[in-house]
Amino acid sequence: MNKFNNDKILEMTELAELLNKMANTKHTHNDLVDVLTYAIAVIKVDEAKFNVAKLTEEIGIQDIYKKYMDSVDDLYQLPEFNIKDIKMGDKLCIELKGLGSFMATAHRVTANEILFITDEYIASKPMYGLQEWLETSVYDAFPEELKGRVKNLTIPTVGQVFGWDDEWCRKTFVRDNDEQLPLMKERRNRVAYLDNDYEWGWLRNSTKREISSAIFAYVSYYGYANCNDASNSYGVRLEFTLVK
Repeated sequence: MNKFNNDKILEMTELAELLNKMANTKHTHNDLVDVLTYAIAVIKVDEAKFNVAKLTEEIGIQDIYKKYMDSVDDLYQLPEFNIKDIKMGDKLCIELKGLGSFMATAHRVTANEILFITDEYIASKPMYGLQEWLETSVYDAFPEELKGRVKNLTIPTVGQVFGWDDEWCRKTFVRDNDEQLPLMKERRNRVAYLDNDYEWGWLRNSTKREISSAIFAYVSYYGYANCNDASNSYGVRLEFTLVK
């Protein structure tokens, strides 16, 4: 498999591999449209009709490539960067020892901290014992150079992913104080994969006591809110704060 070139633009060989893989596995309509749009741009680049570098960033072609191709070893690694220059929507590639390599997107940036959420689920786990696993095993899996800056390992909340405009969410879940993250307003950003397949993913909120404190919220693979018993194993979408 070919690797990404240094300017992050996929060549036709990579695109051909990606389209072939998508043809033989589950894929979303939006992903297919984005890849075909990108392929047309690459074909026409010699005619100077498209700025392919800009389109690379806008479509997020690397994320789509990673989603459907099997080997994380073939991923283009992000170059060195200045943490203080990170903006909302920027991505960081993190290697979690024993779990794999994952892209994480900056969802909120303040003067001193950056809130990251992984684009994929890092594992499938029941809710029972999940927070302890994140704070111990997952923290230990972070690269040594990031451990001193990483804190608040957890999973997203209903408020962060969906907000509280929906009446069913307000009636069903214990409310947090979070507002919907701007990037989560797009359903495609609420959906995540595990091992290149659709998956449901846990959220931090339990249902209200009159329903059951043993039932927790999750994001369906359609990007909608639902809930189920905490003993079930669903996707774990890592959220963490990086101190600048």
